[in-house]
This record gives sequence, structure tokens and C-alpha cells, in this order.
Amino acid sequence: SKSKYLRLMEGFNIEILDYSDNIVKATYIDDRLDTAKQLKAKIVQWIPEDYKKEIIVWKPDRKIKVLGEKYLENVKDGEVIHAIRYGFLKREGEYFIWMHK
Repeated sequence: SKSKYLRLMEGFNIEILDYSDNIVKATYIDDRLDTAKQLKAKIVQWIPEDYKKEIIVWKPDRKIKVLGEKYLENVKDGEVIHAIRYGFLKREGEYFIWMHK
């Protein structure tokens, strides 16, 4: 069964009230990490709609489109970043090259 509680990573806890037509209705619980643990809330990495940036990541066997944060526009060519739970990426022109976990 799906948990009705979520912890938005680095954010806050919510209770899902309804989900239909790709729209989530939820209520705010609190900001406390211990509450999330008590509720056994799933932790979700999230990006606000107006802060997302689509990027292309080259992996050894394929290219994939992923959503990242808008600050990725400021990453300089040749710079290496750590993508949480994904791995290390190096900016090469318009792409990000997956280096390792």
C-alpha cells in the first residue's frame, strides 16, 4: 500500500489527501525530520515547478533527459558536480557526462 505521508527532501512533511489527474492535494504537517521518521514517510527529492531545468546526461550506454535545479545553468564547462543519489556529473558544453556514483 502507498504511504499517505511524504517528506519533501530538505523541506517539510505532508499528508496526501487526494491524487487525481496528476494533481496532488496535500496538507502541511511540519518541518521536523523526527516526525517524518515516526510517520515512516517516504523521502522524495523534489523541485518546485518554477525552479526546474531539463538537462541531458550522457551515460556509458545512453543519453537521458533528467530534471535538475535551475542553478545548473551556472555550472561552468569542465566543472564537476554531485547529483544527490545519482552520481558525479561533469559539464561538457550542453551536456552533463556521468562520471561515477
